[in-house]
Amino acid sequence: MYPVISFRLFGYPAVFHLAGIFYALAFLAGVLVWSWLAKKERLEYKKVWDYAFGGVIFGLVGARLFYILEFRYQFADLWEMAAIWNGGLVFYGGFIFAGAYLVIHLYFSQRAKIWPWLDTAMIAALAGHAVGRISCFLNGDSFGQPSNLPWAIKLPVLGDNIPRHPTQIYELMAYALIFLILLLLLKKPRRTGEILFMGIALHSLARFLAEFLRYHEAAELLINNFSYAQLISLIFLPAGIIGIFYRRKAKAE
Repeated sequence: MYPVISFRLFGYPAVFHLAGIFYALAFLAGVLVWSWLAKKERLEYKKVWDYAFGGVIFGLVGARLFYILEFRYQFADLWEMAAIWNGGLVFYGGFIFAGAYLVIHLYFSQRAKIWPWLDTAMIAALAGHAVGRISCFLNGDSFGQPSNLPWAIKLPVLGDNIPRHPTQIYELMAYALIFLILLLLLKKPRRTGEILFMGIALHSLARFLAEFLRYHEAAELLINNFSYAQLISLIFLPAGIIGIFYRRKAKAE
């Protein structure tokens, strides 16, 4: 919970936001994992960086738009909505926009290998998301509800001295576990595309459950007191399961 590091560099004040540093590390982790897996799967791994930079641009736009939609009560004007440097991103928005960009781009450039590309991208996205949750933990974002459990933590940035569920760490562990599961499945006989949909289903389940322990303002809750993330998870979870069976019935490639 130390969101800012300040020191003097060559006599000048320097300030680094840990949230930004770990977001950058999350991107780097995802790209490096994707490059490694693409090479193992005999894909044109040198194109990973091109795909990743395009994906991160669309991902940031989507993540910000979804944040504005979910937390619209926080903004007084359009300038505040555009001030992405003040923080405020939603994973599902980034996932949907970056995923749409990647699918369209791969369809026209790598159609014959689109499923292996998406399989490896899913695993890489989970690696990046797990690292990104460290940023949320240090910045005090996505915090949990009050708790009396032995591992409950107090977040100095909130200033309320209330022990809470470390939901960021719960999610980090869940996504890291799913990452390892998919990594093992990559070595097994399978239809291409299964790993993509397995990742979508498992991630959606983990996120849906984690949301019950996260703190939400009343304005952030929708139908039956479900959060935006839970409603989106309820769409992605069955879609992932259907996708698994769809790919298992596909003709051998």
